[in-house]
Amino acid sequence: MYQDFAKVYDHLMPSEMYNDWMEYTEQVVGDVSLHKVLDLGCGSGDFLQLVESTGAVTMGVDISPEMLKLAAHKVKADLYLQSMLDLTGLPTASLVTSFCDSVCYLTQPDDWLTLFQAVHDFLPNQGWFLFDVHSLGTLANFDDFMYRDQLEDGTDLIWESEVVEEVNRLKVHHHLTIYQPIETKEHEEAHFEKKKEHHIEVTYSMDQIEMMLKQAGFNQVNVTSDFGQEVASDSSERLFFACRKG
Repeated sequence: MYQDFAKVYDHLMPSEMYNDWMEYTEQVVGDVSLHKVLDLGCGSGDFLQLVESTGAVTMGVDISPEMLKLAAHKVKADLYLQSMLDLTGLPTASLVTSFCDSVCYLTQPDDWLTLFQAVHDFLPNQGWFLFDVHSLGTLANFDDFMYRDQLEDGTDLIWESEVVEEVNRLKVHHHLTIYQPIETKEHEEAHFEKKKEHHIEVTYSMDQIEMMLKQAGFNQVNVTSDFGQEVASDSSERLFFACRKG
């Protein structure tokens, strides 16, 4: 997961989106500096950078060692290489976040409920869990998707996707082909190393997600779209969930 792709991830992610996630977080919880923050699926650490700028104490969890290496150069946060499905042993935090559809990478049938239960058990009373996921409509639009890009260092990325309908959910397969330039002597013909990665994302209907959150113990759940600015539906681009324990 996110091995060679980690090297091109920051190039693909618009920096302004992290500002939008930060504004959404402040809109929901107020002064972020009053919280100790755990970011699940923290990736290369850009969101944690913004959280740290408020003075908040931060932690990050990610399953990709390559991503955590990038994050370690950006943040002072304690970083943990582990699955977000098991939070036992981590220091306590009053705010848990997971943005940029990280939850969608949990693909086993019981994974989402397991995550929601783990976060609920981890949080203190009145603690917050904020996350976003792709809607059914957004995932459906990935069918026959193709994207190509070239980085400044000459790396080529080809991204192709296909959608599979399953019972009660949608699944998308992302096929990534990365051509990384190999250093050659001056005037020699350019050579590239070909790398392939296969990523899978899933999502559920808004009602199903709310049901799982309530089953996990979250009785206060607010669902919006467009970083908290619009009413949510299964055709929204992203679904934003603000959940409070207690």
